Amino acid sequence: MHTFRPAFRRAAVAACVSLCITSFAVAAPARETGIASWYGGQFHGRLTANGERFTMFAMTAAHKELPFGSIVRVRQAGSGRSVVVRINDRGPFVEGRVIDLSRSAAQSLGMEGISHVSLDVVAGRSGRPYASSQRFFVRLGREGLPQERDDDRKAAELVQLGVRDAATLLRRNGEVYVIGPFASFQEAHGIYARIEFAHPGAGIMLLEKNGADPVFPEYQCE
Repeated sequence: MHTFRPAFRRAAVAACVSLCITSFAVAAPARETGIASWYGGQFHGRLTANGERFTMFAMTAAHKELPFGSIVRVRQAGSGRSVVVRINDRGPFVEGRVIDLSRSAAQSLGMEGISHVSLDVVAGRSGRPYASSQRFFVRLGREGLPQERDDDRKAAELVQLGVRDAATLLRRNGEVYVIGPFASFQEAHGIYARIEFAHPGAGIMLLEKNGADPVFPEYQCE
């Protein structure tokens, strides 16, 4: 009868654990499509299914099955606009609906009622994107900018709101301002929380990164 030497056994177990962890880390649920709805003031301050206090101003959402802490990109059909949210609640319990967004997340998509969307799980509880080429950015929105560039004024405004590195983090593509890049959803949400009240409709995006600059899809620049 053969026996494993202790050192060999430890190496074999470590290799197996490493392989299992690697396989689990890169596995993400398939894309889901359906109808998105939103909830707000009536539930503001109540406990969510994971024990947090619901705030309609945060970038969060309810889903029937995804693990709490999952980071999901919600893309609106037709317009192609997207927002990234964290799952912290259960629902919606209406046939055909796949996600219930916080009021602010819905505003970031321009939603007034329900909307057809697709869902992609882009990160787990760590908040770090599964795709190493992607980073999170905070989008300020389309603000009808004048022809002349006013990036310095915008950066100064963000510094007043507590974004100390605004001069190096602020970027613009047409009429879309973003702050970033951020390696995790949590980092991006920390900045979003500082600017949300001054910038209604702001949200968090996940974009491909070219150096420090985001690569904007065409539909985000129109």
